[in-house]
Amino acid sequence: MLLLTLFFKKLVSIQKSLNKWRHSDDLVIQRMTTNMQLKFNKYWESGGINYLLLVVVFLNPRYKCEYIQFCFNPMYGVEKSMYMMKKLKDLIHKLIQQYVLEHPISHSSSNSANSSTLASNMASQHNDDKGDKGDDWDDEFRMKMNKKQGEV
Repeated sequence: MLLLTLFFKKLVSIQKSLNKWRHSDDLVIQRMTTNMQLKFNKYWESGGINYLLLVVVFLNPRYKCEYIQFCFNPMYGVEKSMYMMKKLKDLIHKLIQQYVLEHPISHSSSNSANSSTLASNMASQHNDDKGDKGDDWDDEFRMKMNKKQGEV
């Protein structure tokens, strides 16, 4: 799961770099960026992106939907990113419905054992994520979220 989250972050970082280079004063860089953007769009436009990658990012407790939306707005524009987020949420709901059908909740199982396992898994993932230095995109997102929490 961590590798797919890192992959998503690199994908966003590439798009952010392309956006920056597009506004370069050097015409060669601008032309090169245009060609690179066409190739990038061929594989990563909304129709080409694998939504299971986004489900993995959604399941990471550090990010959720707000992070994906934050990344998609500059990549695809607000309208297209809203469409993609709706598609992602629909997929997540379908996955949850399928899981519930295949794994009905049993009241005989111990909830405290399940809670401690979940807490232990989350703590271990949090410790794994600490080794990841992140990038300025994550810092920008954290600042936005801190500002948002300060307004509430």
